[in-house]
Amino acid sequence: MTHVRIAARQDDIYAVRIAAGEADLILGCDLVVAAGDEALTRLNEKISHAVINSHESATAEFTRNPDAQVPGEAMRQALVEAVGADKTHFIDATRLATRLLGDSIATNLFMLGFAWQMGLVPVSAEAIEQAIELNGVSVELNRQAFRWGRRGAHRREASRRWCVRPSRPNRCAARSTRSSPGAWISSPVTRARAMPVATRRWSSACGRPTAVPTRR
Repeated sequence: MTHVRIAARQDDIYAVRIAAGEADLILGCDLVVAAGDEALTRLNEKISHAVINSHESATAEFTRNPDAQVPGEAMRQALVEAVGADKTHFIDATRLATRLLGDSIATNLFMLGFAWQMGLVPVSAEAIEQAIELNGVSVELNRQAFRWGRRGAHRREASRRWCVRPSRPNRCAARSTRSSPGAWISSPVTRARAMPVATRRWSSACGRPTAVPTRR
């Protein structure tokens, strides 16, 4: 699990790790990690939100016990109880990222875009895309994953249908003449920036902590 603090100034960040009950957001790219004790103890029903990848991935236990099962429903319920049903959002980001972009590695940036569109990440979209570019690794894939995550949050019902349509890896975001997820947007950059964003809950002292469980 990775701890992330965001603030307007470096001096506003007074600690690296996030204490129990102080996380504003848990961005769970892995359901097993997000529902673990270390992550759950950081949550507080009064201030926390949860955006969780509902995809159930095999764990190391499967190498020792082929009959092992991922208790997905129990994990989801634990997160709902910790945060509240109205502030917990599940999406099969792994399946969507694979369908839309051809690679499950795009899952994490898809999740980030989803959470950003909901107003839960107090950083501008331009800053995030600049960071992707500066990182210099799979820039276009990560940029499109972030934008598709935004679209997924903006059109929740439509995103459920994207999973059952034929996959067009790395090309669907640029097409506008066919009945595909990409048909919804003629200019990925222009329309992504034009999408409405949920009202942000962040105060001017935006150094509140954000817990971000990542894949192991």
